[in-house]
Amino acid sequence: MSEFWSTNLEKALFARQVADLLQADRDLSSASALLQDFMLPLLTNEYESTYVEFVRGDHDFPSLAQFELKKFGWHHGEAAARAMCRWGFPDDLVCSVYFHHQGLQTMQNRNLRNSAITASALAALMPDTLRQSPGGLDQLRQLDTIWAEFRLEEIAESIEHEFTTQHPGFPNHISFRERCAARRKATCNQLADTVPEKHRTSQRFSPHAFNAR
Repeated sequence: MSEFWSTNLEKALFARQVADLLQADRDLSSASALLQDFMLPLLTNEYESTYVEFVRGDHDFPSLAQFELKKFGWHHGEAAARAMCRWGFPDDLVCSVYFHHQGLQTMQNRNLRNSAITASALAALMPDTLRQSPGGLDQLRQLDTIWAEFRLEEIAESIEHEFTTQHPGFPNHISFRERCAARRKATCNQLADTVPEKHRTSQRFSPHAFNAR
């Protein structure tokens, strides 16, 4: 459970920084990112075998939300939003939680692009223990190459510093920065494997190459 909430806190910190870039409401963005998955502990306990199927990866769904829609006819964002409506949460926070698995699509919508919904949706692409968005980190890396102000690794380092400063009691937590670094290393290794053996001594790969804008 501590890893679950640690990841959610990092998502909240991430959403707040993205909100600053978007000139969106930073408090609403971070609150939405923190709460977007609060129903998952209950749902995974109630439907354990179904969620284990998703975690195993024996499917081709792009996100947990799409998997849930197929299995249940609803997703955890909808379940959370319905509960929040009953509890009297503000409408804009409820909407941000409901739409948090819309991913990069929110940036293509002129009405949502500079909103907390987008900040929350981008935070939902971050890796977590359930792998809710299997290709999410790669999408964030791609966004890094086309949005000049969005510097993923700088954001990841800032999040890690803020997290460890405010919450030092999670020594086993795998930080977002570490996940970004591991993905960058894996990408470099994959590219290196495509280079013929005779050229490997002269062909050098630098992680900085992937930060070109």
